[in-house]
Amino acid sequence: MTGTLRRVFVVVGVSAGLLSAACGGREDVAKHRERLKSKSPSVRAEAAREIAQLGPDARDAVGDLREALRDTSADVRAHAALALGAMGSEAAEAAGDLAVALDDDQPKVFRSVAIALSKIGVSASPAVPKLTEALAKPDPEVRGWAVLALGGIGPAAKGTSAKLAAILADASNVHWVRSRSARSIGQIGPAAAEAIPQLVEALRDEHHAVRAEALWALGEMGDRAAGAVEAIRAMIRVEPVGPTRALGRDVLRKIETP
Repeated sequence: MTGTLRRVFVVVGVSAGLLSAACGGREDVAKHRERLKSKSPSVRAEAAREIAQLGPDARDAVGDLREALRDTSADVRAHAALALGAMGSEAAEAAGDLAVALDDDQPKVFRSVAIALSKIGVSASPAVPKLTEALAKPDPEVRGWAVLALGGIGPAAKGTSAKLAAILADASNVHWVRSRSARSIGQIGPAAAEAIPQLVEALRDEHHAVRAEALWALGEMGDRAAGAVEAIRAMIRVEPVGPTRALGRDVLRKIETP
């Protein structure tokens, strides 16, 4: 067999394999969509879990999952939300349904919905008002997941930067919520520049995670954080040798490089 002929067979074989996988994936999606209609809540929940494993390839199931967000079973609702999140921007049309699902009284559903919104990204902006309301909830878990979702939405959540900065600055908040707030401010980026003073203050926080996330967030501000350079240098001098000091040097380069 000549080299050219061998290459032709290889290309044909690969193409056939890809076609077979694609057909198999569509069959799997169809099967799981049908199982979402089962009378058994456990079967419906399992179907949603299986769809999540397929990610964006299961985009044909978005409509069924939107309906499943209103299922009588909290497990089904939670897994339906996670499946939508696994599709990322392919599930953008479900953003409004997920925003409504933030009112679910089951904590695991709220958590799953917040995760899904964070993965859908900027297209999940319809959920920003509801997530903003959640920032004022007394439960730190609720506030933390709302903060996560807002960070995933990114610049489209810029209107929440002052509230995120307030959470970061409030020492009564548990440290993981505060560090997550710093991360979300950074994900919003320069549009959240009003939070720079709170990020600078957080460089002296007693919790390493808060300091590290605040440092990273300042780097995402670019030259808008030029006024933070001396504070960053001071932090690097006292920070134990390790990845945070290296991060600090990278952040300085990002801020100081035109």
